[in-house]
Amino acid sequence: TTDLLNKTVTLNFKKYSGGNIEQRDYRVKVIGVLKEGEGEWGPAIYLSMDMLNDIKKWLGQETVQIQERANRGETTYESMKVKVSGREQVEKVVEDIRNMGLQTWSPTESLKEMNKFFAVLQLILGGIGAISLLVASIGIMNTMFMSILERTREIGMTKVLGASIYDIRKLFLVESGTIGFIGGIVGLIIGHAVVAIINLVARHNTGMSPFGGQMDKIAVIPLWLSLFALGFAIFIGVLFGYLPANRAAKISPLQAIRHE
Repeated sequence: TTDLLNKTVTLNFKKYSGGNIEQRDYRVKVIGVLKEGEGEWGPAIYLSMDMLNDIKKWLGQETVQIQERANRGETTYESMKVKVSGREQVEKVVEDIRNMGLQTWSPTESLKEMNKFFAVLQLILGGIGAISLLVASIGIMNTMFMSILERTREIGMTKVLGASIYDIRKLFLVESGTIGFIGGIVGLIIGHAVVAIINLVARHNTGMSPFGGQMDKIAVIPLWLSLFALGFAIFIGVLFGYLPANRAAKISPLQAIRHE
């Protein structure tokens, strides 16, 4: 990037007038550079009031009311930006400004609306997740019962060779836990892929954050949540695999060997 500090630059403005394009240049000196994200809606510059009023007047953006006040020598503003020293003071300052009969807006209002939206979205996704979890749990249990049915003779032979009830139960619990682990890994891959797509679409469509600066991410999956999800998937696998594993452990060796 070019360093413009303490240099004189030309601001070029254009407007349509009578079907033609008119241009006007303003020579200004750069006396400071804003930190990234300082602009209310992204890139911004600060000008003197005299120059700003002249530019607006030339562009024809002044209202009749503003022009009348300017003719009387009154300083007028369309908007002002108020900064507070701490986030906890925002609501109090907003209330004070509104009590003065002025309209105001703060980023916290957008955050509240976004939080409401995401709260509803979480409820919807939570419901879908709960149904999916129930279906997956029943699927694990059904898979384990089918596995036991197909391996009944194998279970009997294993017991004849000295395997205890604990060994048989542990064998099938490990299998059901492994199924849960694999399901958790697949779920994490899909989840991270969906989050990446959401962030990509949001960055492409919006580009800039409403609070200034480049849009980073609107959806993230923290590491602790990924680990918790994986552990919970294993737990669900073991939990819903316990009943089939317990049934396998109680199979009679003689009946198992005779099983066709």
